[in-house]
Amino acid sequence: VNVGMGTDHTLFALETGAVTFNKKANGRTYVSVNPIAKAAE
Repeated sequence: VNVGMGTDHTLFALETGAVTFNKKANGRTYVSVNPIAKAAE
């Protein structure tokens, strides 16, 4: 979620946030960027 992939398989964040890596049952690792909550103004 919130991660894009370039033509050379480079991963990049689409949002500012914390990066998490999750390993699923199929043995693959998934990358997500969890957005930082914006402060109320």
